[in-house]
Amino acid sequence: EGITIGQIGKKTFAFIGLERASGIMVYDISQPQQAKFVQYFNDRDVSQTDMTKQGDLGPEGLIFIAAKDSPNGQPLLVVGNEVSGSTAIYQVHLK
Repeated sequence: EGITIGQIGKKTFAFIGLERASGIMVYDISQPQQAKFVQYFNDRDVSQTDMTKQGDLGPEGLIFIAAKDSPNGQPLLVVGNEVSGSTAIYQVHLK
């Protein structure tokens, strides 16, 4: 549903929100013709039958905040979740 691009060091990443699954995929797109899958994460708790207890649902809008613009000096991914109405903030770590 949503996508944002972020630069960390010399690498460029695409963060892609999967609204129905409530997950986020991360790709290293530093070389667009050779994009590399980096990570998939999903904080949804499917063991909960009550949807209000499943966590952040339906990532709709994503914004990348570079470390130089971040309040804690670290790169951040901010995600607005349409279904749960929540906002999630993830600190981005590189290995």
